[in-house]
Amino acid sequence: MPKHLSIFDISKRAVQAPPLPEQHKIARILSTVDEQIERTEALIAKYQAMKQGLMNDLLTRGVDRQGRLRSPREQAPELYKWSAMGWAPRGWEVETIRTAIDFITDYRLLPRSSGQTSSNQNRPHARSADGAGAGGGGSR
Repeated sequence: MPKHLSIFDISKRAVQAPPLPEQHKIARILSTVDEQIERTEALIAKYQAMKQGLMNDLLTRGVDRQGRLRSPREQAPELYKWSAMGWAPRGWEVETIRTAIDFITDYRLLPRSSGQTSSNQNRPHARSADGAGAGGGGSR
């Protein structure tokens, strides 16, 4: 068997192919599937962008007691305060990563004497006054 195929070799090979009308139907079906894949990918990208925006809003604006997104600082400056990390919703606290690590490890509550340490122990993070993290997780 030759290592390379030439046009001459290929032209001698027999190939099975459906009739032309059936080929057109197959091509239409495959095109429809490709269009659906493109639409699905566009929707995924759209929803990922929406999720990113929502996460940004939740992690910079937080939610009020009724669970609604707070108004932006530009619209309601009285709801915000300046902190070591920049503008933050009133009621949020700035703590060190060490405090959070002492409190949460592997999503389980541990006593502060658990002995967990971190190289980031002096880096601040935001926490709500009710004990929820900036992402709304858990309370003390």
